[in-house]
Amino acid sequence: MHAEVHSADSRYGALQSSAIDLRRTPVADFTLQPLLTVSGRVTQLADPPATGTAPVPNATIVFTDLAPPIPDRIVSISAQSDSSAASAGTYTVQLPASTYDVLVAPSSAPVARPDGPVAVSNPSLDLVLPAKASLTHVTGTLQINGTGRLAGAQVSAVDAAGTSIAVPQISASDGTFALDLPPGPPAFSLQVGPAATPSATDPIPSFNAKPFAPGQPAALGIIDLGTLPPPVTVTGKVVDARAAVIASARVFLLSTDATPYVLSRQTTTASDGTFSVVVRAGTYLIVAAPDADPAQPAVSEALSVPIPSSVNLGIVCPDKVKVTGTVVRSDGRAASAGFRVDATRVADQLVAGRGTRTATT
Repeated sequence: MHAEVHSADSRYGALQSSAIDLRRTPVADFTLQPLLTVSGRVTQLADPPATGTAPVPNATIVFTDLAPPIPDRIVSISAQSDSSAASAGTYTVQLPASTYDVLVAPSSAPVARPDGPVAVSNPSLDLVLPAKASLTHVTGTLQINGTGRLAGAQVSAVDAAGTSIAVPQISASDGTFALDLPPGPPAFSLQVGPAATPSATDPIPSFNAKPFAPGQPAALGIIDLGTLPPPVTVTGKVVDARAAVIASARVFLLSTDATPYVLSRQTTTASDGTFSVVVRAGTYLIVAAPDADPAQPAVSEALSVPIPSSVNLGIVCPDKVKVTGTVVRSDGRAASAGFRVDATRVADQLVAGRGTRTATT
């Protein structure tokens, strides 16, 4: 078996231990070691012909343990570099002694791994980022429907581990974009999706990632995203089992067609139970979720609805069901108090965090 031990004393971190064989002995001793306080400064090399470095404030530094004893319990600890004039770029973090992958994410530049794997065993670790001039400036154009251009999409890049390596940008009116990537650049995948504040009338889906090999030329050219159907408006009303309208219910929509993208939308019903949301033509899974209050109806059944054009829907949320029972022991007698009973709604695909209810005997 594996074990992870946490101390109430903040001087000690978590201890992981693997391959504990309880068949040999039921006793396992654990020795907690004090955390190592590591301090340093994040700086960036100056662009030639200038020399030296400049501090990098407001950067996030992430230390990820490369050799966790429990493989699926990876330790990842982060710190933030200082932004004050007197100590810009400095940081302090408490770490267990180990070997870490160190990732630095400046607030307005691509992420970097300045030193490769780092064996943390001393209290000083300065991190130096490459010069801005050494970054790879890639450009491209987003294309849809053969010759069309996609404007207003958020474009970003991630490495093989799914870590962002570029500051996201928004495609221009002609579909063009530009990203700064680490030197090389390394292998990366381009991600195209909706902006942080998506358009209410021209929804942009999340497209499948486009992979690129290491050393890719800076001019990516045309990025063909395939066919994007026209926007359509979905309206409807959410009611309970007695046809009474449900206000402030959330309505979720998720595209399910075999397309090179996924589109998800969410809206809230008005005081009269009605809603309106713009999607792209296609087939959608639709669910309505009233407020979590026990007096409110339950989440509706998921509807699979083809939406070739604008459509008006009626969604019914059933009453909640109260379940009672008795927890019994192996001999058939009632168990003592204090047992926790969890009931999980298995079918939920769109409503996260609403499927489990807990009671105590």
